[in-house]
Amino acid sequence: MKSFYLIILFNFSFTFGQIQVKYKQQTIENLSDVKDIELKQEFELINNHITFYDLTIKDKESIYQLKPTINNKQGASNFTITSSEEENVYYTNITQGNYIFYTTYNDKKILIKDQLEPLQWILTKEESSILGFTARKATLKNGTTLIDAWYTPELNYKNGPQNFWGLPGLILKVEANAFDSNGNLSNTMFIEAVEINLKDKTKWKIPTKGEVMTKAEYKDYQDKQYQIYLENNKNTIDLKID
Repeated sequence: MKSFYLIILFNFSFTFGQIQVKYKQQTIENLSDVKDIELKQEFELINNHITFYDLTIKDKESIYQLKPTINNKQGASNFTITSSEEENVYYTNITQGNYIFYTTYNDKKILIKDQLEPLQWILTKEESSILGFTARKATLKNGTTLIDAWYTPELNYKNGPQNFWGLPGLILKVEANAFDSNGNLSNTMFIEAVEINLKDKTKWKIPTKGEVMTKAEYKDYQDKQYQIYLENNKNTIDLKID
């Protein structure tokens, strides 16, 4: 009888007080239609850039934060990309069902506060191993984006990197393929855990500085700023030679 209870105990997944997962993230643009050689080279440099994030989870709260990086690729003279950990911070509270995203746009600090979007994951039986944990595959279609995610039930958290959440286990890997309105692949985003600290004691705080907007308001703001950019750069002078 005692051995029976022990078997049940060790089949349970584990939830720790606070853990931290380090992810590497990369977005690769589809360059098949880019004809300009110089422009294509610039995009290739961006495609080769890898950023790192820390996901810190405590209970039902988590924060996904960009870590400072410097990228000097050999062969790319004086090409340097730097990023600040004060940019692109995702805070989620699964219990309350909301999130906060801190970002900057045109040097304007913005706090996007809104409800977490329910994600209709489809669970599969496909399995893999990531950092020593058994991971299972789930798929999702979100608009024109097709997403594959790998989660581990061995770590009993519904959290994940960026705004991916809601699976029965911590999400360790994501591949998101975005398509345009014609069905052509626009870009692919890769996110993968590279390190897990099960006894993390990092202090973190919820972002509070910036103009508060909803997701829809932020989209409107971006659209208006883009229209202003187009107007400022539109050539309105027609030269005619008789």
